[in-house]
Amino acid sequence: MTPTSTDCIPEQFQFKRVKSRQVIVNFQGGTVTSDAGLILVADLDQKLKITSRLASCFQDYRQPNRI
Repeated sequence: MTPTSTDCIPEQFQFKRVKSRQVIVNFQGGTVTSDAGLILVADLDQKLKITSRLASCFQDYRQPNRI
């Protein structure tokens, strides 16, 4: 069977608790909040290491004692 483009996408993500509340993200629509977006993005970045993997593509030639 040939995999489709959605075979590797989980149906939902579970994040760290925020103020003792469970945070689960799914892709089924429904009510949307703008209050927690950045927290979810930061947690997703931490789990998938997107920023650190991107940063490893660059080399910093500055001298540490001069910055």
